[in-house]
Amino acid sequence: MQYVKTNRLALLSAIIHNKINDLTVSNSSAVSEQDKTRKVELVPTWFATRHEQEEEVTEEKKAYFAQERERILAMLGSI
Repeated sequence: MQYVKTNRLALLSAIIHNKINDLTVSNSSAVSEQDKTRKVELVPTWFATRHEQEEEVTEEKKAYFAQERERILAMLGSI
């Protein structure tokens, strides 16, 4: 019985080893293909100033947002 277990383990070990080799060979060739076809994306003009505040928040807008917040919270409370 020990002989059968040893053969089974050796077979599984060989299969796993071959699968790993297949994956590493295919991945290394895929990487080289990706390097050849590397795409460079342009940075949009707004990206550099994306954190700058564009408009001033007035008291009217603050009141509107507070009212909308209360309305949404009331809707969520009724769910």
